Amino acid sequence: MSNVFQCVGRGLAKFFDGLSGRNRKGMRNRLIIAVSLSVIAILVDSYLVYTNYEYLPSHIGTYYNWDYVATVTKPKSVFWNYEMQRFVVLAVMVCAGWLTYSRDKASPVRFRVFTLLSEIANLIILTGVGISVIMLAISRGDSTKTVSDNVEFSVMYVWLTILLLEFFFDIRFLKQNKAE
Repeated sequence: MSNVFQCVGRGLAKFFDGLSGRNRKGMRNRLIIAVSLSVIAILVDSYLVYTNYEYLPSHIGTYYNWDYVATVTKPKSVFWNYEMQRFVVLAVMVCAGWLTYSRDKASPVRFRVFTLLSEIANLIILTGVGISVIMLAISRGDSTKTVSDNVEFSVMYVWLTILLLEFFFDIRFLKQNKAE
C-alpha cells in the first residue's frame, strides 16, 4: 500500500513541477496553457455570439451593479467590440512578454515575466468571456442567470493578487538560485 502512495506522490510531484513558475519547463507549460485557453475562450464566445446574434434585442445591458441590475445599455454590436478587445489584450500582452523575453532568452526572470503577462491576459479574457456568456443568456431572456461586473471583477482581482504574489516569490527564488 505504501508503494501506491509513493507512486502517486511522485506522479503528483512531477505534475506540479511541470506547472511550476520556478523552472523553464513549468513556465513554458503555463505559457502554452494561458495562450491556448485564451484563444479557445475567444473562439467559443465568438461562436456563441454569432449563433445567437439575430435573436438578441437591439439594445442589451452591458454594465450590471452589485444588485445584478443593468445600469447601462448599448447596441448589441457591443459583443463584437468585446471580442476585438479580448484579441487586442491577448496580442498586446503576449507581444510585450515576447519583447521582454527576447532581449535575453537565457534569463529565467525574463521568461517568468513573459509567462506572467500571458497569464494576466488569460485572466482578463476568461473573466470577460464569463461576463459575456451570462450577458448573452440574460439578453436571450434567461431570468435564472445573474451577473454583476463588480462581483466578477472582485474575483478577478483576487486571482490577480494571487498571480502577483506567486510571481514575486518565484522571482525571489530565481534570483537567489542565480546568485548561488
